[in-house]
Amino acid sequence: MQIQMATFWIATSLSLLAMTSGAAMAAINIPFTINLSENVAVTGTPRIAVDVGGNTRYATYTSGTGTNALTFTLSPTVGDVDLDGVTLSSPIDLNGGTMKDSAGNDAALTFTPPNTSGIKVNYPSLGMDFTNGTTGRYTLNGTVYNDLSSFLTASSGSYTRASIGTYYDSTGTLQTASNNTPRFDYDPVTHAAKGILIEESKLNLILQSQKLGTTWSINNSGTTTITDNATTSPDSTTNASTISASVNAGGVYQVRTVTSGTTYTQSVYLKFISGSSTSIRIGNDISGFTGYIAINPQTMAITFQAANVLSSSISNIGNGWYRAVVSWTSTGTSASFTIYNNMASPIVFAAWGAQLEQGNFTTSYIPTTTLAITRAADNLVVGNSSAWLGNDIGALTLKARTFGARPAWGYAQLWDGTTTNRIAIINSGGVTGSVNTSGVNYATMGGPTPAGLLNAGISYAINNINLVYGGNTYTDTSAPIPVINQLKIGGSSTGTTELNGWMQAVKYYPLQPSNTQLGLMTQ
Repeated sequence: MQIQMATFWIATSLSLLAMTSGAAMAAINIPFTINLSENVAVTGTPRIAVDVGGNTRYATYTSGTGTNALTFTLSPTVGDVDLDGVTLSSPIDLNGGTMKDSAGNDAALTFTPPNTSGIKVNYPSLGMDFTNGTTGRYTLNGTVYNDLSSFLTASSGSYTRASIGTYYDSTGTLQTASNNTPRFDYDPVTHAAKGILIEESKLNLILQSQKLGTTWSINNSGTTTITDNATTSPDSTTNASTISASVNAGGVYQVRTVTSGTTYTQSVYLKFISGSSTSIRIGNDISGFTGYIAINPQTMAITFQAANVLSSSISNIGNGWYRAVVSWTSTGTSASFTIYNNMASPIVFAAWGAQLEQGNFTTSYIPTTTLAITRAADNLVVGNSSAWLGNDIGALTLKARTFGARPAWGYAQLWDGTTTNRIAIINSGGVTGSVNTSGVNYATMGGPTPAGLLNAGISYAINNINLVYGGNTYTDTSAPIPVINQLKIGGSSTGTTELNGWMQAVKYYPLQPSNTQLGLMTQ
């Protein structure tokens, strides 16, 4: 929760003279100090009404009797949110108590409310920031946890992935996470935190993805040399192969079985070492099929895209390495992963981390040796809903970024572990708020998918569902609330529509905020 301390001075008549705002504090209670022109004696618990996001709360007298400085303390309720500033109301409510000066005179109770727009409250029952530090920062009803494991223990949640998985650490080095270990991913060049990486299951069909001198076939072998373990790879290990070729089409290839009519994506890490060639060929160069691209190794820019290529890209991942990606739809049952010199000029370059997977985008690197390897899907669930879930009322906000377009995927959902009850933010041809109760879809609303980061929220009460993102509000007034007891992050109830991207933050509130507040929460 974000909290600021306010101090305002009030004369005996309680007319406002001045007010200052301090810095944010890591505390739950918000103290207001009223400075009077003379000492007063206080009995009982007088209080000041405070509007917190449309809900009336009270700052209750806590200390200062016998002095001219009285402290009133606001203790926000879990679920309170007010991001445009709380509002104090006059007069002071004695609430059965008294406020008198030394002569026994009653103090005046009315005052001019101070400007408290800088005092903001944000108190989710669940808070998950996956970009704070190397393991994130989490809260459960105000209790802070500095790693995901302890938070999931407290919330009866779980994170699973039944395989290893790769990611970039905070130094930009490609790392391998063991089974059931979450991946907090970073930009390999800027080292900026991206969030927790959530991906679907994928199979890398390429064998010996790191050793291009093993299993791979050499083209123009008389003028081409492949050296394994020759230079440092993106994982900071000396396990990358070099290709030295002096003629056109000198390089390596590997033929793999594919399914006709299916879209595949190839990717490989490349690094220029030396030579005068200005073209490398990467892609599917099987006979009768042109699914390749040409890259200038001197600049690492794509210079040509063949007719059968659906899309292609090349990305800088630091230390001279780039990841080249090319997608195509197969017209046969074989594909040749080709890494060639594309000119009759000499070149030495490094190649590492070859990958061939179904789909129209690439995912995190999956290392292989003698067999094709599957990376399992990431699955993150928060349980113990009795500790944080609202009773037929609440709000869920998130920040997420995807890297792979599919017909549908899930961002986050409240559900009961089945496919029939959920309140979700998904993507089905666009960002969609969805409510499904007992197998009946009562609400489907939303709009286009924004480029880059999605900052969205959904609030719910009976017959009052609101989806907010990008400054727009979508409302449904006909949905009953389903039975829900879990929060699934980065997927949907089908279990096959993982985010394929990064979840940066998730918050849950057991109260329904106004659409104005929900809009501020998603800016």
